[in-house]
Amino acid sequence: MKILYVLAEPTLGGGVKVVFQHADLLSKLGHSVHILGNGDRPDWVAAHVGYSNLMKGCLGIPVQDLVIATYWTTVKFAEQLMLGPVVHFCQGYEGGLVHMEGHLQEIYSAYSRPSPVLVVSPHLGDLMKSQFKRPSFLTPPSIDLNFKPRLRFFPQERPIVLVHGIYEAESKNVKTALRAMQILREDGFDFTLWRISTFPLSREETCIIRPDRYMQNCPPETVAQLTRKVDIALCPCNESEGFGLPLLEAMQSQVPVVAADTPASRFVTQGMLELVQTYDAQAYAQQVKLALSQPVTWRKLRKVGARAARRFSPENIARELDVAIQNAHQLVR
Repeated sequence: MKILYVLAEPTLGGGVKVVFQHADLLSKLGHSVHILGNGDRPDWVAAHVGYSNLMKGCLGIPVQDLVIATYWTTVKFAEQLMLGPVVHFCQGYEGGLVHMEGHLQEIYSAYSRPSPVLVVSPHLGDLMKSQFKRPSFLTPPSIDLNFKPRLRFFPQERPIVLVHGIYEAESKNVKTALRAMQILREDGFDFTLWRISTFPLSREETCIIRPDRYMQNCPPETVAQLTRKVDIALCPCNESEGFGLPLLEAMQSQVPVVAADTPASRFVTQGMLELVQTYDAQAYAQQVKLALSQPVTWRKLRKVGARAARRFSPENIARELDVAIQNAHQLVR
């Protein structure tokens, strides 16, 4: 099949990474895949698929068997291209986000098409069916093989705690994780706090707790190297999170995780890990302290997380993605 993905801005982030990841998997299965983005091809992606910068024109792109709009803002544009039937790839429903309140009518319009939706988690498929009466097909992210474990038996004497995500993004719920770290520090528990984000460190964040190391705009390979050095990761994303790539990548790295009890986290962890209430900073703090204070528990969390991550192997996701693409094409051709 000839498949075209339509991106908004190809910025550094998990959503764009997953689009290139899926395109690469489909290409390796023999599909002809091309990506059209509103900007230059990102230099941090390794996918070997064709790419065109929309700002330089999209002449020469042939008619496709399937055009995949990857964000609500690209749905109408993808239809206007008239290059083939359009489906929507949803990595999280934007209509529930506070900062999107001014765009609710446009978002609702984008999601009200009758065509099928590709979703990264089952709860998004349920939402598409209940709210928009649309069929959906599950197409989760794959693990990134750059994320590898280190052979370790104990946490470090001064353990490193990782909190990954944009503080200002409501779905990431970073504030709750930082408050948990503040509780631990005030209790005298010794640790090093690492933060990864695509935004600069804000004054509001430092008023809660100042990270010992703050890393901004790290490409995926650097994130993989950093992740395998930490002793535990906090993944506090709230119910509006579509999937939770940092959670999967920590599990793949055999880094113990403390994650929020949300539909996305339940899917990623495959029900194998105990989850905590989303906004309960005290619960996060207790689970972090427990894992880092008991080597047996810490090692068990490493093994269980890695076992759950296997469900998202490239081989499994490639098969699942291929079936979903074929099924979506059957409904729109």
